[in-house]
Amino acid sequence: MTGSTPDDLVTTFRSLARRQREAIGDADPNVVSGLVVELQGHVAAAAAALG
Repeated sequence: MTGSTPDDLVTTFRSLARRQREAIGDADPNVVSGLVVELQGHVAAAAAALG
């Protein structure tokens, strides 16, 4: 494990929503919705594991 602090992780998780919006861009929401739900599930699981 790296020397990341809880504050570093908070900053990282906060920026995920912005990065997701940028990555999706103008894509059709119907096309990517399944992938977005899957990604959000993984992020939620990671956040829960980190406490």
